[in-house]
Amino acid sequence: MAACLAAGSEAAVSHRCAARLWELPGVRKEPTAEIWIPRGRGSRPRGTIVHETRSLAGVDTTVLHAIPVTSIARTLIDCAPLWRAGVLEEALDDALRRGLISIPMLRRRADRLAPCGRAGAAELRRLLASRDGDRLPESVLERRLLRLIARAGLPPPDIQHEIFDGGRLLARVDLAYPSVGLAIEADGYRYHAGRGRWQRDLTRRNALTAIGWHVVHVTAEDLQMRPTEVCQTIALALARADGHE
Repeated sequence: MAACLAAGSEAAVSHRCAARLWELPGVRKEPTAEIWIPRGRGSRPRGTIVHETRSLAGVDTTVLHAIPVTSIARTLIDCAPLWRAGVLEEALDDALRRGLISIPMLRRRADRLAPCGRAGAAELRRLLASRDGDRLPESVLERRLLRLIARAGLPPPDIQHEIFDGGRLLARVDLAYPSVGLAIEADGYRYHAGRGRWQRDLTRRNALTAIGWHVVHVTAEDLQMRPTEVCQTIALALARADGHE
């Protein structure tokens, strides 16, 4: 807020600082404020990273926590050249899950603001294309698990797959290989802690086992400390379920 006030009425928090205001995952807290200002107008506050633009369209700015800030679409487009592909992917998924942006809206702004050849534009377009018609993973942990599965050369699983027993919905699992009855749950402590949740998880797992499904659980610690073992476990479970051990 101080940087925007010092720079002038048309300034807006941008780039990585905007990503922090939007509470996007994987974004480090930057010690320096970062803002857009109109080219040739406004001051450049000391200790602030200042980007100049001919103009910021109304659709590209909003107010968040009483602070002028770039829209979520503009923030993702501005940050695409600055982030590793994994960080950009997780931020995009989070914005889509929370309903902050839609794929058509982001694609329209990217077509206007991030022409082909601009750094980060190709990766952003690839991520948008890969999400057309697909369900989204419901957590950063699930997305990281999907990337690990892809890097290992394993077949892509279904995302947020619903399992029915007769006409009754039995469970919705994070990832699944329905043809072989294999479910994979990405277990974050936040969503699986507590005796009540623990009991519900066991009950659901027993119900899935009773109708012939095999369930593999993967934690954040597994992904960080034992990625090779995770891939081997999934590959072995696929082979066993498919009858090709």
